[in-house]
Amino acid sequence: MLGRILQDPEIPRKTPTKAVWQDPPHELSLTKSSSLPTTADVVILGSGITSCAVARTLLSTSDAFEAKPSVVVLEARALSSGASGRNGGHLRDTPFMYLSYLKDRFGEDAARKMCSFRASHITDIISLAREEGLFDLAEFKEVEAVDIALDDEKWVHLKQGADEYLNDIPAGQRREFKIWGADEARKVLHSLFRTVS
Repeated sequence: MLGRILQDPEIPRKTPTKAVWQDPPHELSLTKSSSLPTTADVVILGSGITSCAVARTLLSTSDAFEAKPSVVVLEARALSSGASGRNGGHLRDTPFMYLSYLKDRFGEDAARKMCSFRASHITDIISLAREEGLFDLAEFKEVEAVDIALDDEKWVHLKQGADEYLNDIPAGQRREFKIWGADEARKVLHSLFRTVS
């Protein structure tokens, strides 16, 4: 980890690719100051979702400081034009895929807290969009997703993870989902396609 932290981030690519939904760019993404201040309390490199969350938290919790901190965000290109702007807008959490790993790595109590924390992100981001008046602009739409195991080994891994998650994380603190074996999945999909056609 320390090696990765100390790696040279290098200069951004001169000819980056553009996501379809960034062309034409939103007017907010082109926001920039006419000049840079010579000093700042906090300087944030990049303008992805993490940077924006840090900046917003610092500025909205200014009562925790003696004075409101001055925050500067440095971005090589348009705001949120990197990975945060290229993810297709999906907010998804599949905790049953990582709970076991987290328990092995950090212990059961920490793993439960991390799963609950991750599960809260979707709700928090939707609340933030409403609070900032961006909900309609963001075109939020709740949909269902499906994870499919295409071989027995993957099925065993996913099923164990799902069972472990449902047993370890209390209702109300977890993402809810259904588990179907191959036969049940065939029946559900068959009836679904029959209904659609």
